Amino acid sequence: MDTTPILAQYGALGVMVVFAGLIIRVLFQRTTEAYERERDRADRMEQEVQRLNELIQEKMLPILHDATRAISEALHEQRRKEF
Repeated sequence: MDTTPILAQYGALGVMVVFAGLIIRVLFQRTTEAYERERDRADRMEQEVQRLNELIQEKMLPILHDATRAISEALHEQRRKEF
């Protein structure tokens, strides 16, 4: 139902209500589009975090484990030599 002719009979007040309605519609549309863009960006960032987490688990943790074991062995050898 188009309310523009009904509001037009109220003169300036009707015109202001029509313009206010259009402005609200445009602002709501912009806000909705911005929300969609931010949600898409957040989804991409979440995927990137998951990728980096997998990379750390696959590559860094084994290296860290080997380094920790080497330090432990070196400390054990040093303590053995002290006694």
